[in-house]
Amino acid sequence: MGLITASASGEKGHEELQLIMKTIEANFNEDTSLLIKGVRGKVNAEGTIVDNLTLKQIQKFITEFDKQIWV
Repeated sequence: MGLITASASGEKGHEELQLIMKTIEANFNEDTSLLIKGVRGKVNAEGTIVDNLTLKQIQKFITEFDKQIWV
């Protein structure tokens, strides 16, 4: 299971989503949970990620998520 929150701030919402997911015993960890703050400034009008750090975080998320699926 993976969890991504992309928002202006999103900290509280991300925490609440994690709590809900833990309550239903979803299998995720720090590497498969990602909060992207200020998402509007990290993606252009075409939907391309223009922030290199965010792109690296998403790539790491995908790698870890893929590992979790094939375990």
